[in-house]
Amino acid sequence: MDDIPGMIFSCALDGAGNARELTWPEVKTWSSQQETLWVHCDRTHADIQEWLQEESGINALVVDAPGRGNASANHAF
Repeated sequence: MDDIPGMIFSCALDGAGNARELTWPEVKTWSSQQETLWVHCDRTHADIQEWLQEESGINALVVDAPGRGNASANHAF
């Protein structure tokens, strides 16, 4: 996924075993009650940090949690 540095992969999961890959603009505007958003990213990149902290809706305690020695993070919501 080359839309933004630090974004490794993202998709929408429909709960029935299907997934569709999302671009960075689709992640930023994603809103659905019928799908789960899966984001695999490198949270050391500034754009990813900004999105995680200000736009993703993920609790700040989760965003700021240590990465178990790994800067890569998966988030599903």
